[in-house]
Amino acid sequence: RNLARLGCRPGAVADVGALSGTWASMCRRVFPGAEILMCEPQPAMADRLRSLAVQLGRVELAPVLLSDEAGRSVEFYLSKTGSSMYAFDGSEGADRVTLTTATLDGTVAGTAFERPALLKLDVQGAELDVLLGGAATLTAAEAVVLEASIVEEYKGSPLIHEVIAFMAERGFHLYDVCTVWRNTPSEAMNQADLIFARAGSGLFDPRHYSKQAAQGR
Repeated sequence: RNLARLGCRPGAVADVGALSGTWASMCRRVFPGAEILMCEPQPAMADRLRSLAVQLGRVELAPVLLSDEAGRSVEFYLSKTGSSMYAFDGSEGADRVTLTTATLDGTVAGTAFERPALLKLDVQGAELDVLLGGAATLTAAEAVVLEASIVEEYKGSPLIHEVIAFMAERGFHLYDVCTVWRNTPSEAMNQADLIFARAGSGLFDPRHYSKQAAQGR
């Protein structure tokens, strides 16, 4: 909502890790004019998301597992909101399904989503994999919302400082922290949903940070 209030008006949005469509539904309310692509690999979610796409309007579903390269066969661990292509504590007992990877660039090529202004990624440790396979798509984005971890909850996945450095190398600065997740034993922060904006974006206009600049002094 704050992005919208400050002038962010994406014509196209890619929701990677759509799960049950909650974020896409929120996105439709906040950005009523946007076209939305939901990417979700879990087979059990497909029918629900297709129905939601019809209900929301101007929403499409890509039932694909996105990664850094296409055509790789991987085990995908099924654990509701924690489902991932990366193993995690407890994944030994989780149900699994074998899926073939696709890339974000390949998925959106030639579609209305080829140049989305807003990207959201919630893929449980695979966020940078998706962006590596979406290098061309990322160049069109003004803002990126993604989940990052303080500790290694998914084996081999990057930590928050690596995510921030990765985004900085591609011209994005940390803009906001919109959700903080805390672990049960100690209430210490273990994950956060971060918003990055492209350097030079109007979201960083000095008027948003200084009363003097806002008053034109």
